[in-house]
Amino acid sequence: MLKQKLPSIPFLCGLNSQEGIIMLKHSPRALTKVFDSLDRNFERTVPNNFHADRAKAKLIAAEIRQFYFKDRPIDMGAINRYLDLYSDLLFALGHYETLFSYSQSNPGQGYAYLFSYEGELNVFKNAVQMMYDLQIPGASHVDELGYLFCVTMMGGVLKPGSTEEKVSENIRTLWTNFAKNG
Repeated sequence: MLKQKLPSIPFLCGLNSQEGIIMLKHSPRALTKVFDSLDRNFERTVPNNFHADRAKAKLIAAEIRQFYFKDRPIDMGAINRYLDLYSDLLFALGHYETLFSYSQSNPGQGYAYLFSYEGELNVFKNAVQMMYDLQIPGASHVDELGYLFCVTMMGGVLKPGSTEEKVSENIRTLWTNFAKNG
């Protein structure tokens, strides 16, 4: 994040419980190629801001691989570990770094939430589960939007009295209260 002082305003940053589901945007056949490529080039999981040379990147990559996969192959049998890896690398790491940086110049002004509800309006996750015939725990990247905006073109229909309606009310209340009160 920028090294300059950030404005002192309340800041809300959200994360979904299984952001990495978005990595399953490929067809199942293409995902096999993704796994093979990752298996051969695991160093690419080392974040750029580590500024590691090739030798150091190999060591870091070995530790990352051991943490997420132990000695298991990277394949469909390790799908949840694959999703955890990319949830952390692509989303949680940046989420943490952003909140940490913001809190350094604006103590008490950074707020975070974790969206983990799994229901009918988790449009991306539900589509992926049908495509792969899998049950994947957690909420994918963008899955909260179905509850926040109830987008009808994405199948967003809230049944009165449903859990989805309650979750939608709660998340909209959280966001509007934050916008009004900080």
